[in-house]
Amino acid sequence: MPGPPTFVIPDVKPAAPVPETWSFSGLRDFEDCPRRWALARTPLGCFQGPIPYKPNKSAVEGILLHSLVEGYVSQLMDAPSEPFRPRRMLLKLIENWTKKNEKNPRINSKALAAQVAIEEVLRAFVQASARIERPSPPPASTPNAASQSKFRKNGAEVPLIDPESKLRGRADFITNGAIVDFKTGEPQVAHGEQLLFYASLFLAATGHAPRLLLLLYTANNQEVNVPVPSPEALIDSLDQTRRRVSDVEARLTAGDVPAKPEALKCSRCHVRGLCSPYWETLSQTPLDVAKPSLTDFNPSSSATVDAGAQGTYIRDSINGLNSTFYLPQEIAVKVGSNIRTIRALALRATPEPAGTRLAFTQFSEVFVTVDGPPG
Repeated sequence: MPGPPTFVIPDVKPAAPVPETWSFSGLRDFEDCPRRWALARTPLGCFQGPIPYKPNKSAVEGILLHSLVEGYVSQLMDAPSEPFRPRRMLLKLIENWTKKNEKNPRINSKALAAQVAIEEVLRAFVQASARIERPSPPPASTPNAASQSKFRKNGAEVPLIDPESKLRGRADFITNGAIVDFKTGEPQVAHGEQLLFYASLFLAATGHAPRLLLLLYTANNQEVNVPVPSPEALIDSLDQTRRRVSDVEARLTAGDVPAKPEALKCSRCHVRGLCSPYWETLSQTPLDVAKPSLTDFNPSSSATVDAGAQGTYIRDSINGLNSTFYLPQEIAVKVGSNIRTIRALALRATPEPAGTRLAFTQFSEVFVTVDGPPG
C-alpha cells in the first residue's frame, strides 16, 4: 500500500499579503488564530502556492448541498416549468468535485467522493428546498417600483458588497428580503453572527434592512429565526466590523501574526504541519494511551533510529511513555538523507505492554524539513 502524503517543506515563516476583500469567516479566522490564517496563505514550493485545504467528508457534503441548492434556485428562476432532478444533479456535482480536486496532493478526491452520503445530502436538500420560494416582483402600482427593483437581491449564493470597505459576503439564499442560511453541522453562536453580518451588508448595498433572517439546520430541520436589528444597529455593527478590518490589516502589515494554540482547535487545524509553535507545545500535551487514539508526533533529540532494508524504526519517549514509530523506506527515499525534522500527523497511538505503538491512518500526513533547499 502507498505511504501517507509526504511533503518536504522549508522552515515556514508566515508571509501572507493583505487580502483584497474580507469575508465574515476570513476576519473571524484571523482573530481566532492569526498564524493559522497567515500560514494558510503563505506560498510554498512543494505546493506551487499556498497549502491546499484538506476537506473532510462533512465539508464535502456541505459544499455539495450548497451547490445543489444553487442549481435548484437557478432552474426555478430561469425555467420553472422544467422538472428538477436533484439526484442526477448531485451525481454530476460529485463527479465535477472529484475532477476539480484530483490534483490536491493532500487528499484522494475519488476515495473521499466515494464516502459522500448521497441519500443524506438529498434528504438535506429536501429540507432546504422547502424554504425556497420564487421572488415576487414589486407591484406595478407601487410608487418608484422600477427604481426599487434594482435594490432587490434574490437567488442563491447572492454576493453582498459593502460599498465603503473591503467587506464581502455571499448569502446562501435571499428571496423577497429574507436571508436564509443553510447549515449542515451543529448550531454555533457564530452562525447567528454571520447572518447579522449579511444583514448589515444587505442594508449597505440596498438601503433596506432585510425582513427576515433564518438559519436552517438541515441535519434535523431545525429553524432558528434571528431577530432583525434596527437599521441604526446594523449600521453601527458594520462600522465596528470595518474598524476590525483596519486593525487586522495594520497587524498584517507589521507582521503581527502570533499563534493562539489550544488543544482542540489545533487538533482540527489543517495547517498545523507548518506551525512551529504548535509543535513546540505538543510535547506538553499528555498522550491518552488508555485506548487507541489519534495523535501527532515529531521525534525528539533523544530519539533512537534503527534503519533497515524495508524502513526505519524510531523509538522515542512521548510524555514519559516509550513509543515506537515505523517510517516506510519509500518516505526516506522520497525526501533524501538530509532529514532534519519529521512531523507526522494523525497517527494511531495503540497501547502495548512495552509502550505505545504509533501507526499511520487514512488521515495521516508527513511534513519533513531537510538540510539545504527543500525539494
